[in-house]
Order: sequence, then structure tokens, then C-alpha cells
Amino acid sequence: MTEGMSKNEIKKQTKEFILNGFRNEGMTIIERSAGAVGYQAIRFSEDSMSNVACVYGGRGVGASIWVRDNVLQALKTTASITKDSHNVEDVSFFKRGLDWKIDIVDMNDSIISDIINLSIELHRGIYEQELKSAQAKAEKAKKAAERKAKMDSKRKSAW
Repeated sequence: MTEGMSKNEIKKQTKEFILNGFRNEGMTIIERSAGAVGYQAIRFSEDSMSNVACVYGGRGVGASIWVRDNVLQALKTTASITKDSHNVEDVSFFKRGLDWKIDIVDMNDSIISDIINLSIELHRGIYEQELKSAQAKAEKAKKAAERKAKMDSKRKSAW
């Protein structure tokens, strides 16, 4: 399928294939940059604070997907990824909440759908916890506003 395509076409189509896979699962794609390097952060929603995965361009490959450790461990458990099948590098020191970079050769790479499905499945709990936390924070703010309004109604004006 990639025969006759230039390297740039392969890179562009691979990245779009990955991003469309996440979009089709209802994920939100946010354009980000780390200095001069642009990348796409994948989240459950615009309001979410944690990345499910990130998609970067790759040197000598179609793209790279950055994932958390639990996703890589699940891929290794199911033998979707082996030491010889894909280049995997530690990126945990970049502090983006992701631990491993997996190089994707092109859009025909069978591991893409596994990464998408596992990333979403293994991060749903984190997102649900984020939603609960945001709801609790909103309730606290509402109660604080009600207390303030009640106290303000009791205060006398100096004028």
C-alpha cells in the first residue's frame, strides 16, 4: 500500500491514520508543541488534564506514539509487541505523563489499533476520576458562594 509513496506522504498518512483512529473512538485531539516540535495530544475531552497518548513525527518511521507504561505492559502481555517487532524508547523524563515511545513504520502497522484500544480502555478510569474530582470541586465552589452571599447579606454597610 505504501509502494510508490514518498517518505513525507507515508509520514503524513500514517499520522492521519493514527489520529483518525483515536477520533473515531470519540477522543479529542489537541495540537501542542514542545519548543519547535509539534505533536498531537490525545485526551478524552478538551477539559481533561491527562493525555491518553501523544502522536509525534518520527525519524525514519511514519510516526511515533507515546503511551503510558500500563499500555506497553499490556501490549507485551498479549505479544502485540516484542523486542524485535518495534523500536521502543523511554521518554518518561520528558514529564508529559507518558513513559514510552513506540515507533510506527507506516499506516499498515497492525499494532496501531491495539495501541488505540488499550490506551482508551486503560485510561478510562483516570478520566472518570477526573470528572468526579471536577464535580466535587464545582460543588465546593457553589457552597462557598452560597456561604459568602449569606454572610454578605448579614453584614452592615459602613456607609
